[in-house]
Amino acid sequence: MQIPFVVIAASLFNVPLLLAIIVQQCLGIFALPAENSLLVTYTPARWRATAFGAKFVLSLGVSSLGVPVIAMIYDRTGDFYWLFMTMALITAVVAAAALFLPGRGRRPLPAVVPAE
Repeated sequence: MQIPFVVIAASLFNVPLLLAIIVQQCLGIFALPAENSLLVTYTPARWRATAFGAKFVLSLGVSSLGVPVIAMIYDRTGDFYWLFMTMALITAVVAAAALFLPGRGRRPLPAVVPAE
């Protein structure tokens, strides 16, 4: 759902650009519970904390690359059009990768065991 807003944002300026980006960011934040539930569903219980830790380390590491990449794209092109198109392409690749997730039949979550 984010792809159209990112593509539209590529051609907007000022307040309309701000509104398109607000919608796009809200959609990204709304996806976080689904992302976390996928991680919980497909990660063995004993590896769950490690998986969440790796997710957060990876997201912090990748997001720290964002500022230099944005600066590089802006320096080379003079505007943010190609930044938004790159974001749309990456979002489309992630959406396509989601098609390769296992089928609809969910594994049942293990029974909750009280701590000893």
